[in-house]
Amino acid sequence: MAVNLASKFAPKTDQTFTLESLTNVGVNKDFEWVGVNAINVLSLTSQALGDYSRTATSNRYGTPAELQDAKQTMTLTKDRSNSIVVDKGNNLQQLNLKTAGRILRLQTSEQVIPEVDQHRLSVMETAAVSNSKAFGTSAAASTSSNAYAHVLSLTESLSNDKVPLVNRVLWATPSFINLLKQDSTFILNSDLAYKDLVRGQVGEIDGAKVIMTPSSYFADEDDEAVLAHKSVTVAAEQLNKFMVHMDPPGISGMQIDYRIIYDAFVRTPKVNGVAIYRHNS
Repeated sequence: MAVNLASKFAPKTDQTFTLESLTNVGVNKDFEWVGVNAINVLSLTSQALGDYSRTATSNRYGTPAELQDAKQTMTLTKDRSNSIVVDKGNNLQQLNLKTAGRILRLQTSEQVIPEVDQHRLSVMETAAVSNSKAFGTSAAASTSSNAYAHVLSLTESLSNDKVPLVNRVLWATPSFINLLKQDSTFILNSDLAYKDLVRGQVGEIDGAKVIMTPSSYFADEDDEAVLAHKSVTVAAEQLNKFMVHMDPPGISGMQIDYRIIYDAFVRTPKVNGVAIYRHNS
């Protein structure tokens, strides 16, 4: 005789662990992207001082020269989307667990936020490498005896280029932060509010917020830390739309379409405001 056991769905769903955005604290949204796919930004080029002439018959201040400028064109390249179908029959037989709100939260936390964070950090890392701001002394990863010194090399580089101390952010891998905590020459400032911990901040170094960042977020597996000033990276977002269609043609149920147009750019005049530590550089 067969024994048939009953089964049912639990009235809850189970998702993987997720993080809030880890990069919002260190980027800016200084430009308006409505109606365009590119923005041109002009930066003025200062003119060196010369000696004033008390005896010249003309142009005692020096030979007049037209003020020069440079143009940076920022063009949006990221146009991302997905489309999800929830069959009405399936959902009815799963306690209607697949609601639009639950799906939006799932997609945002597991797909959108991580991708945007990774892209922003990748743009910063690429700019630092191109600008000879990738620091590293050997092929060996950092240790508990030199991790703090490696951070200081990044802060020194930014300070020598006159980057303000206020609004600096350091994104570092969990393993690198663990090494910092073990470095006898450094004590991590950890007097933080709960909201700071939720956003990934675990302390400060010379006023820079320290954000614990999964190593998978970095473009190169050898990158251990990125230090940048908030004004350096432009976080562009033109469209972020989530649409729900009930019983669209050919589907009995719900179709959910999501689209985001975004990008990130390092501002050319401020490129000295980002540096990375890469142990194989």
